[in-house]
Amino acid sequence: MHKYYREQEKKTQMGLSVDTKQTKGEEAAEAALGFLKSKLARLYPHYIFSFLVLFAYTAIFVPYEPLLVFAKNAFWEVLMLQDSGISDVIINPPIWYISAMLIAGFFAYYLVNRCHKQFSYIIAPLCSIGIFCYIGHVKGDLMTIQGISTFTTNGVLRAFAEICIGCIFYELYYNWKPYFEGRFRLFFTVLEIAVYGTVLYFMFGSAHSTDDFIAVVLMGIVIASTFAGNSYL
Repeated sequence: MHKYYREQEKKTQMGLSVDTKQTKGEEAAEAALGFLKSKLARLYPHYIFSFLVLFAYTAIFVPYEPLLVFAKNAFWEVLMLQDSGISDVIINPPIWYISAMLIAGFFAYYLVNRCHKQFSYIIAPLCSIGIFCYIGHVKGDLMTIQGISTFTTNGVLRAFAEICIGCIFYELYYNWKPYFEGRFRLFFTVLEIAVYGTVLYFMFGSAHSTDDFIAVVLMGIVIASTFAGNSYL
């Protein structure tokens, strides 16, 4: 979303018309592919390094696990597709979120470019509410990321819902910033401190529960406030 707005601002500064209508599907797909390639170029070296470390650890300290079995199980993870639903084996659990965010981010970035207003004001709110209600009803918290839900994995569903939340609040920030700039600084300072404190409590002071969903929404609010830079923090 941030990259999308930067591109629109550059067009405005260069005297080009800002397209407020739906972008053609081909152009939106090309933009989404470009977004995906740029993220992969930045993340993949660090991503694969973590695999090499895990591979070395397995070779040295887990001799009972044949390295060929490890390599076979790790195949889809090396391609960053462990959350695509192709395989239900996860070798390096901490990095599942990267795969899920890239897969979900591709579709979200496509929709932002294809139908920006419709996505921000209709699709994103409905998807985030629907996905969180589904996960909350079936799983009860946001920690269950393995397994298939309907047509994709739980991890990708969660990632797409969280991207939708981010897009909604970034849209609000971008449109409301001129009205709040330089005003209510004390209010936004107290808001940010209170929300960050609440989220930290949910993260470290309580077990995973439906509070997870509240924490995600609160993070969206506080990130938008932080982006606006309207507090004393």
